[in-house]
Amino acid sequence: MQDTFTVQEPSPLSMPPDVTVCSSAEAFVLEATPGGGAWSGNGVNANGRFDPSVASAGDNALQYAYGVGACSMQGSLTVTVIQAAPVDAGPDAELCSSGAALPLIGSPANGAWSSSGNGVLSGNAFLPAESGPGNYVLTYSITDGNNCAVADSLAISVLPAPQAQVSDTAYCNTPGAAPLPAASPVGGQWSGPGVTNAAAGLFDPFVAGGAGSYQLTYSLQGNNGCNTDEPVSIGVIDPANVDAGPNQSLCISDAPLDLGQLANPAGGSWSGASLTGAVFDPAQAGGGSYWMAYRIGAGNCAVEDSLLIEVLDPGPVSAGPGQRLCLNAVPVTLNSGMPVAAATGRARVLAVQVSTRKSRASAHMPLPTPFPVAIPVVKSRTLSLWKFYLFQLLPLTSPASAAGEKNWPFPMSRKVPQPLIGILEMVVFLRKKILEKYMKTLEYSE
Repeated sequence: MQDTFTVQEPSPLSMPPDVTVCSSAEAFVLEATPGGGAWSGNGVNANGRFDPSVASAGDNALQYAYGVGACSMQGSLTVTVIQAAPVDAGPDAELCSSGAALPLIGSPANGAWSSSGNGVLSGNAFLPAESGPGNYVLTYSITDGNNCAVADSLAISVLPAPQAQVSDTAYCNTPGAAPLPAASPVGGQWSGPGVTNAAAGLFDPFVAGGAGSYQLTYSLQGNNGCNTDEPVSIGVIDPANVDAGPNQSLCISDAPLDLGQLANPAGGSWSGASLTGAVFDPAQAGGGSYWMAYRIGAGNCAVEDSLLIEVLDPGPVSAGPGQRLCLNAVPVTLNSGMPVAAATGRARVLAVQVSTRKSRASAHMPLPTPFPVAIPVVKSRTLSLWKFYLFQLLPLTSPASAAGEKNWPFPMSRKVPQPLIGILEMVVFLRKKILEKYMKTLEYSE
């Protein structure tokens, strides 16, 4: 009987080189050739996965065995583990989205912070308001003196704070408590200068300190323990004496008029027809009368005044039909087109009427009352006087007027066929001050 034996030549064993790692390094796999053998030693499993964090600091001798019986082979290598410096990111935290920035203090110092998701950092601080409600993982990384990269992390949970809505406003500088603007949702507390009732939301401008700007706070507590502090700007202003300026008379062809140059004090807003901001365009408005309102102030301290703009439209202009003449023709007189050049007429005052806005009473003073009529000024905050002049349009050739008559020049087109009666001028008095003056455009037809 004869046995047959096969003699195999063992493959050469190749081991990876010795290596030095930090204890903070990630686990890695050792690879020997041929593969498929078994590893043993401190910090390594049978498949060759070496974890520096579980190995011993210093030299770690590892063995690799391949094959069995007479064909078994063994090799070894040394992994040197350098102990990394300990790092601490700090404790976990729970914050409110309305809270202030959270200072981040990592140890040792001089490391760098990073955040998961949309967490917002500013240097070494976490910003809950900018980050918004949610869960975040913050990582603190540093390289120690042995050039080992080390890191630690902490978890932050940001809870939603209640949302409050309050509008800024202004008050007149007058004594007495006034309600603060309505807040949503209700149930909060007010604080700041001039707040006389925190729960009811009452504000006294005199207690606050008079005219000026003040910062108040509306605080609201949520069910999750988070609160919000909403800042509210409050203005206290002295009532202004507003003057929109004098009435204006414009031709339709005039350039746009900036009403802002007429008003006092500046800084208000204008409203009315054919306005672009504070600029009135007579061409856009067309012929007619337009009231412009000027408003300044805010809240319960807004005051307003107005002025009247008369836009005069002469209508289309025609020089008349064309003419064909010979060189030796006699001179030709050109007839007037439309409209003719303005002449000067007169408006004769027939009577003066005085009435009060408060009592509606009136006194009729017929001619020959001397002109102008002296109207007593009533010392009252609510009583105003109106002065009306009743007039009659007269041609330029009219005879001289009687005593007490007042003549106003005005442009005349062609002729005045018949006397017309109407209001020529109205003046409103209040507390010895002319508040309004209205000049009526004389209108007549052929």
